[in-house]
Amino acid sequence: MTRELHRPKGAGQASSLLAVARYELLSNIRRKKIVGLFAIAVVVSALVWIPKFATMAGMPNPPYADALTGPRYDILLSSSYFLPLLALIIAMDSIAGEFESRTIETLLTKPVSRAAIYFGKFVGGVVSLLAVLAVVLASETVFSTIFYGPQDNLYLLAYYFVGVALAGLVLLSMVLFLASATKKSLLTVLGVIAYIIFEQVVEPLWGQYFPSYGIDYYVPGIARHAGTGLLDLGPLLAYFAGNPGKSAVLSSCSSPCIALSTLVLQDLLVGAAYTAAFLGAGYLIFRRAEIK
Repeated sequence: MTRELHRPKGAGQASSLLAVARYELLSNIRRKKIVGLFAIAVVVSALVWIPKFATMAGMPNPPYADALTGPRYDILLSSSYFLPLLALIIAMDSIAGEFESRTIETLLTKPVSRAAIYFGKFVGGVVSLLAVLAVVLASETVFSTIFYGPQDNLYLLAYYFVGVALAGLVLLSMVLFLASATKKSLLTVLGVIAYIIFEQVVEPLWGQYFPSYGIDYYVPGIARHAGTGLLDLGPLLAYFAGNPGKSAVLSSCSSPCIALSTLVLQDLLVGAAYTAAFLGAGYLIFRRAEIK
C-alpha cells in the first residue's frame, strides 16, 4: 500500500502533503469506499423519494429555500446521522487502520514528516467527502425533478453544498482526532456513536431544561431552532442566500431577534473553531505517538 506514496526529491512540505493526500485517495478508491458510497447514495435517494412521491404527488413546487429548515429534497444531507457516518466510513481507518495493520511503520520510513502524513490524510479525506456529497446532492436533485418536475432556485444548491461540505470538515476532523487518540477503528466507531447519542439525546434534553444556556448554538449538532455552524450550515447558507435581509427566530426570542448574516458568521466561526481544535489536537497526539 505504502509503495504508492511517492515524494519527488527536493520537494517541500506542500508536495509531501499532496503525495499523502493522493495516497489516501487511491486507498479509498482501491477499497471501493467511494464507489460503494456513490451507489448507496443513489439507491437510498431513490428508495426515499418513491414513497414520498406516492404520498405527496400533486403538491405545489415550493421555492428551493422557503424556510429556515432548508430545501425540501435534502433528505440525506439534512439527516443528523448521515454526515457523521459518512465521515466515519471515509476516515475511521485512515489513521487507526495504519496502526492496526502496522503499515504506519513503513509509512514513517518515507521522506515525509508526520505533519504531512496527518494533514495529507485529512486532505485526501476531504476530496473523498466532497465527491460523495456531490453525488448525494445531484441524485436527490435528479429524483426530486423526476418526481416533482422542474425545481425553483437551483442556484442555491451551490450555497447548500458549501454549507454541508463545511459541516463535513468538522466531522471529518473529529473522526481523525478519535482515530489518532485511540489508534483503534472499533474505538473510533464507538466514539462517533457516542457523539450521535449525545446530539440526539443529551443536547435536546439540555436545551429543554436549561434553555437560557443556548447549548444548541455551540454544540456540534442540529439545533432545534437555528443552526450551530455544523450540521445546519447547508440549509442555513441556502436560506441566507435566498433571503439575505431577513432575521432568524431563535429559541430565546418570541420574534426574529438576530440578523441572518450575524447567525451565519457565528456559525462559520463555531465550525472553524471545532475543525481547528480537532485537527490541532489530533495532530499533536499523532506527532507524539510511539510506534511499538
